[in-house]
Amino acid sequence: MTDCAQVQEAISALADGEDPGLDPSLVEAHVATCPSCRSQREFIHGLRRSKLREAETQDDLAPAVVRSARMLDGVWTWTFPRGVLAICAVVIAVTSFGDLLGGSEIDGHEARHLGAFSLAYVIALGVVVVRPARARTVLPISVVVTAAVVITAVIDVADGAVSLSRELSHTPEIISLIAVWALTRHGLRDASGDSGPIRSV
Repeated sequence: MTDCAQVQEAISALADGEDPGLDPSLVEAHVATCPSCRSQREFIHGLRRSKLREAETQDDLAPAVVRSARMLDGVWTWTFPRGVLAICAVVIAVTSFGDLLGGSEIDGHEARHLGAFSLAYVIALGVVVVRPARARTVLPISVVVTAAVVITAVIDVADGAVSLSRELSHTPEIISLIAVWALTRHGLRDASGDSGPIRSV
């Protein structure tokens, strides 16, 4: 014989998808003859049904996000930070090509490596100049490049390895960071004027 306590525990376990500890056929046979256990099962199943509901269909926001990014790029005008960034990109590019062609005072192999990395940074700045809405993406790169340049410059000048006037040649990197940051702030102000969830792009 199966008592009600065991059956009710088994009913709860079955409702939770756990091992009931009893043969389900025995549970069904008991419930069929026991009003109390049958009422308990209906109560448990009612609770589960009240907590479950059909998943709501969510709109696909991908097209809106892409459209917003394109719109932000399209409404940009040639602001002062954007023009400054374009000038910085050109100056850094000239220096980069000089290093790549061996026109630097640094060892030829190291100069070419430095020129390659500087040219990659120029490309990132060029992307922001053409597509200003991408400033937020390039900002971390600008922070890392500028921080590395400034920290190493301070160390080298303090050690007397290089002159301060030579390290001033890295001024475009510092200015480019300020310009990218300014474009980022400008982009956030433009985005805040849009409606709906697009402002978070």
